[in-house]
Amino acid sequence: MACPPAEYLRLNWGAEYNATVLGWQREDLGLVAFLLEDLGLETVVKVQGGASVSPGDTAVLIASEANPSAGFYRFYVAGWRYRKGAAEEEDEDEEGEMLVVGEDGEVVEEEEKLVAS
Repeated sequence: MACPPAEYLRLNWGAEYNATVLGWQREDLGLVAFLLEDLGLETVVKVQGGASVSPGDTAVLIASEANPSAGFYRFYVAGWRYRKGAAEEEDEDEEGEMLVVGEDGEVVEEEEKLVAS
């Protein structure tokens, strides 16, 4: 990423970014710290109230705002790829596959498992 993050996000509007949960920034406000490894960017995103997240969980983030002149950007969680707590509570569908679940709990897509269990 040669340009500032907000400009990059504006130029790549609508792209999905895999992000790893680093931990809670402010649990009382629902703010979670994420690492977008592909961009080398650490950001804080508000998650749905009551969400159970743990460090190492992975999510799909999409930019909801990008203002390069102000150097401002905002992401939202489009879905979860892997959640440690959910994996322990539920049985896996099949070896080597996983489901992508949206914030509303609906299955978005099935894909090859990215994280070894």
